[in-house]
Amino acid sequence: MAILSAGLIGAQNVSAQVADNVVNWCHDFNTNLKYGDKGNEVWNLEVALKKEGFEADSADGHYFYEKTASAVVQFQEKYVADVLTPSGLTHGTGFVSPATRAKLNSLYGCTKVSCTDTDGGKDYFAKGTTSWTYYTGSGFKTAKTTDFCSTPGGGNALAEYYCDGNASKLETVNCENGCENGACKKPNPPANNCRYDYVDGSNIGNIYRETSDLCKTAWDTHSLDRPGSKVYYNGTLIHTYLPYITITSPNNNDLWTAGQTQNITWTSAGLENKNVSIVYRVVANGKSAGSITYLAHKNILATAGSYLWNIPADFPAGKYVIYIDQNIPVSGAEKDWKNISKVYVKIASPSWCYTFSEDLYNGVPKPKQ
Repeated sequence: MAILSAGLIGAQNVSAQVADNVVNWCHDFNTNLKYGDKGNEVWNLEVALKKEGFEADSADGHYFYEKTASAVVQFQEKYVADVLTPSGLTHGTGFVSPATRAKLNSLYGCTKVSCTDTDGGKDYFAKGTTSWTYYTGSGFKTAKTTDFCSTPGGGNALAEYYCDGNASKLETVNCENGCENGACKKPNPPANNCRYDYVDGSNIGNIYRETSDLCKTAWDTHSLDRPGSKVYYNGTLIHTYLPYITITSPNNNDLWTAGQTQNITWTSAGLENKNVSIVYRVVANGKSAGSITYLAHKNILATAGSYLWNIPADFPAGKYVIYIDQNIPVSGAEKDWKNISKVYVKIASPSWCYTFSEDLYNGVPKPKQ
C-alpha cells in the first residue's frame, strides 16, 4: 500500500460539514479558588457561573465575595453527582475545589477536544468517518470527514482519514486493486480453501473462508453426527472432531503376505476407557463388499494403540480394507458408522520356492532333497 501524502487537516480546508458549537468562550480552570481571591481567574469563574444562570458579579471588581461564593454553591448543587457526592457531601461549600474545577473544565475548558474514527484507524479496506472537536479561538467546532476515492494515483487513490491523538489527519494511499466506495478493494480470495472431510473419507465440498477460525466454524454443525471428521484450511489439517481414531500402520496399499504377523497401530482421542473393534472386508471393483469379519470385537482398549494380526497361511489373496471403530454394526452402510478409521492393504499368498545347496548339478544349483 503506497502512501501518497499525509498530514494534519486544518480547520480552514476541511472538506466536510463543520458545525459551530454554542460555546464562544473557554477557559481552563487550573487553580483552586476561595472567598477573598481576586484577578483574572475570578473573572473567568464569574463568566462560567453566569453562563450557568447564576448571578456572580462583584460590586467592586473581580473579587471572590458573597455573590460569587453563593453562585459557586448553586453550581455545585446543580451538579451534585459530579462535584459533591464523590466527597460524601450534599450541600455546596462555595470553595472551587479540584472536583468543582473538573466540572467547569468539562463544560468550558479550552482543551476539550476529541477525535473518533468509525473504522478504528487506518483501515484501508473499510470506509470510515472521523469526528473531530477542536478549538479555533472563537469557539469549539466539530468536523466530520469521510474516507473517499480520489483521482491521484491513476484512479486507485484513497483519502483515508484517521485520528492521531485528539486530532484528525489525512493520508492518501494508492490501492493496489483499485478504490471503490471509500475503501481499497480487497484482493481476489483463493477459491475453495476450506474443506470438510467425512470420517469415511468422502467430503462435502470446498468453500472459501478468510481465516482458519471461520473455516472451522462453517463446518461445526456438520460434525455433530460425524465424530472423527476433519477440517482442512489451505491444505493443512486444522481440526479433528472428537472422538476419533486414526490408523498409523499399515499405510494405504501396503503389501502383506499370508502366514506372516503384522502390527496394526493407531492413535485416538476422546475414547479413554473405551473398547474398539477391528474388522476387515474384501475390496471388489474398488469398493468394499461383502460382510465384515472381526479380528477383535470390542475387547481392545482404544488407548492400546496396537494389535498383532497373525494372518493365516491359507488367507485368500486379494485387496482388503481394515477398519477400527468404537462400534461397528454387523450390517449397515459404512457412512453410518461412527469414529471410523480405515486403510487398504493387499495380501498375497506365500511364495513357493527352493532352498538351494552349494552343490551344483550340470552347472545349476542342486535342490536339497
